[in-house]
Amino acid sequence: MVRAQHRLVQRLGIDRLHAVIGGCMGGQQALEWAITYPAMVGNAVVITTTAPRPRRTRSRYSGVMRHHDPRRPDWNAGDYYGRSFPVAGLGAAVAAAVPLWMSREAM
Repeated sequence: MVRAQHRLVQRLGIDRLHAVIGGCMGGQQALEWAITYPAMVGNAVVITTTAPRPRRTRSRYSGVMRHHDPRRPDWNAGDYYGRSFPVAGLGAAVAAAVPLWMSREAM
């Protein structure tokens, strides 16, 4: 993803970024930007992220997230305009996924 972002930034004619900012997976991308393209990145703001996870952990995390919200009666296929947001379902998904997305070192 960072390589694709880098290609876009180059194509736009941008030589240097003041900052790259990201949380969770975006935080890992911000780290990747700073490591891979240090001359282009002035600052990296990394929010709530951990060390990279093995591929199998990422696929388990995605499966957990998909498992929780669609089964909630208030999920409504992601259409929340004029309706209540499925806070309980999202909270359950995040609580179940935390051990899967965090690295052993972070835990």
